[in-house]
Amino acid sequence: MRERSCILMIIILFLLLACNKDDELSSISEPNFITSDIKLFWDIYNNAENLEHIDFQNLYINKGTQGLKDYAEQKNLALRLKSILNNSSYVNYYNSVKPNTLDISNAIESSNEAFLKLNQIYPNTNFFNVYFLIGGMSAGGRISNNGLLIAVEMFSKNEDTELGQLSEWHQTVLRNKEYLPSIVVHEFIHMQQKKLNYHTVIDKSISEGMADFISFHLLKNKPFMNEHLHSYGNPIEEKIWNEFKNEKDLNYQNTEWLYTGQTTSSGHPADMGYYVGFKILESYSSKFESVEEAIGSMLSTINYTELFEFSEYNKKFN
Repeated sequence: MRERSCILMIIILFLLLACNKDDELSSISEPNFITSDIKLFWDIYNNAENLEHIDFQNLYINKGTQGLKDYAEQKNLALRLKSILNNSSYVNYYNSVKPNTLDISNAIESSNEAFLKLNQIYPNTNFFNVYFLIGGMSAGGRISNNGLLIAVEMFSKNEDTELGQLSEWHQTVLRNKEYLPSIVVHEFIHMQQKKLNYHTVIDKSISEGMADFISFHLLKNKPFMNEHLHSYGNPIEEKIWNEFKNEKDLNYQNTEWLYTGQTTSSGHPADMGYYVGFKILESYSSKFESVEEAIGSMLSTINYTELFEFSEYNKKFN
């Protein structure tokens, strides 16, 4: 019986190790930025007689990087591109942003500098491949076990880009390429956070707010992708908090604080949870001698409830 129990324990241990291995992130020794998927997309796009008939799965995704494959799986990219490029307004948009998507060297340089700066602040920093690709205008940044997945078409508009015929959400979220480092570093911070499944509004908001707060610090004097949330929220911060705190312990999917994509029923912009999370981290950092020390602490934390309590943000308006 004892021998059978030992064998059973060995089998269980083996299965647990196997499961953990599947969840491991593919970290690398130094930053690496991969842009080949961008050229691949435009080669296919330019040579197509009819955009609606492009076989994106076989010609683009299957021939692309692992990052492109991960993004495609997450966002159903082949179907999404087929749908988007059946709309002349979006075709015009893709045509107008092509030059900007092919010239992102400055964004890569700024992102690399931020990565190395974080490594100085937080020695446990892990580096990952950063895959730049052309997506279907559904998500600017994602992560997978293989690295960061950045859809550059979301950050490539210019002063001549016509947005009037696009969806309200696209008109709000599309940025020029000066904002590209902000999304890259935001997703990079998510890769440093402890890989836990947070479900409450406050935990999710702190997770997103932390990515915003640290990327904002690392990219000083660079455009900040969620600046519009702060322009809106700062004059009414107390009002925002009073509404947020009543729902902070709910499942985030049952509220409108995160990932709604549109203006909420209360009239706030989408994703105001990012703003509240940022403000909590701002308060948290004030408890340390330096922002750098605070960043190291917050990235080492897995209990966001304790982080929130330590921040004393809830006392700000008393």
